Amino acid sequence: MELIDVIDTAVKVGLGAAISGLATYWITRLNHDSDRRKEAAKRVHETLVQITERIERYLESLSRCIARLDGIARTGAVPGS
Repeated sequence: MELIDVIDTAVKVGLGAAISGLATYWITRLNHDSDRRKEAAKRVHETLVQITERIERYLESLSRCIARLDGIARTGAVPGS
């Protein structure tokens, strides 16, 4: 084998390794970013569900309170007295 063949083989192997390494890094980074976006979307969804449940309880209580006040205003009497 001549020196030029050795250099040629070394360049081909090194270039292949470099391409493989960069591709692996790029794919891993994309997967990590995708996983992070999915997790963030999941947390936003869970937060919105919790907010909706709390607002629903608040609106139910407010509705009962308004109904009682309406009853008091219509009859002039406080319930339970």
